[in-house]
Amino acid sequence: MTIEVLIVDDNDLNREILSEMLDTQPCTVDMASNGRDAVQMAGEKQYDVILMDIMMPDFDGLEATKAIRVQANNQGVPPKIVAVTAMKLRANLDKFVQAGFNEYLPKPFSEEQAEKALRPLVDADHIFQVIK
Repeated sequence: MTIEVLIVDDNDLNREILSEMLDTQPCTVDMASNGRDAVQMAGEKQYDVILMDIMMPDFDGLEATKAIRVQANNQGVPPKIVAVTAMKLRANLDKFVQAGFNEYLPKPFSEEQAEKALRPLVDADHIFQVIK
């Protein structure tokens, strides 16, 4: 089984880093550079996990996540959405929960931290098998 992942970040380097971390895993990775594109892509394809940057211009990660949650109500199984951000968790936890995030991954992060955040969201037999 292949895990469908959408990486959303306005920074090219951040998208590439996350993509490379998932490169050896049994998943298909798509990328979006802004919240609007992420909402559109999530409406066209069923993703298992969405790694969503919070601070993006125009249509940020909170707005995009709320829109994806509304859209997912009509599509079946909703995606798991991970807030990927440098914002402090305690000060923003209520915002993240209300927007519909399932998990939080603080920037900067290591492969081990990414694995810890993502493993509970997907079948552990299908993702992060090789990362040590």
